Amino acid sequence: MGVDVTIRNKKLIKRPLTISDVAGNNPYGHADEYFRFEDGLIQGVNIIYDRSHIGRGFEFNWTGDDRNEISLRLNYLSTNYDIHLFYDCIRNIMTRWGAKEFMQDGSSYRLSDIDACEAMTRENNIKYLSEQKERAEEFGTTIILGAQNPVVLECNAIAEFADKGNLEGYAMLLHNTQAQDLYYAVPRIYRTGQGTFFGNYSVTATADAVFPLKACAPILFKNPDTGEDPECDFFAVSFYSIKKDAIVGRISFDDFKKEVELDSLPRYDAEHVILRDMTEKRIDQIVAKNYPDPLA
Repeated sequence: MGVDVTIRNKKLIKRPLTISDVAGNNPYGHADEYFRFEDGLIQGVNIIYDRSHIGRGFEFNWTGDDRNEISLRLNYLSTNYDIHLFYDCIRNIMTRWGAKEFMQDGSSYRLSDIDACEAMTRENNIKYLSEQKERAEEFGTTIILGAQNPVVLECNAIAEFADKGNLEGYAMLLHNTQAQDLYYAVPRIYRTGQGTFFGNYSVTATADAVFPLKACAPILFKNPDTGEDPECDFFAVSFYSIKKDAIVGRISFDDFKKEVELDSLPRYDAEHVILRDMTEKRIDQIVAKNYPDPLA
């Protein structure tokens, strides 16, 4: 669900776009394999977002020699700030290239149509936000792939923002959640000698982190042999000491959850909490309890 736009440069002498032509003064980067934001431009899909209103941002495809055309995509369940940034960028690129029209979802529009297209996209976005209540009974939550990292929200909560006309509240929620200086923890998936899988989270001393209440494989991760969702036999948590520059211990996710009382920690979103105060001393205390190493 989204809006796809292509802008073509029809000038005889074509000048390639610079990243400042596309992003302006807004931050840009790309998503890593776990949908976490990383600075830096890559060949392929990149992200631009509004630093004052961190929502979903929008995507653009970059080749490094973008003189003929450029493609951009806005995903729905976005904020009004994302939508405005998207069309503002389209306007800037068209002006830079002197383009008379752009293609949106297979239809042609002129520069003078941008305000109308933005209004139409806002209405469609509200519709999709409101329709989340139809998913509530079956799914309960929805994963919003935010500009900085995934954010899991209750379907009914998303719909309520739209139904009450509180799009500013939705934007503030996504911004305030992602603007925190936190490491978004995800498990790396490994294969055992028997061919089964396990996941391992990493906790680094002094690094405040977003941690899941329930261990699970990363979003869209697939078994390379079958293409299906992997079934992990277990999940572990490794402790990394900055002081010693080494992994100093490893325990099961279940033992870690009990040790730090994950369920009692402040919520990050519907399925994650904020893990703070994992000092070198705290890690040493946990390691000293000699929990069984699930890999031993």
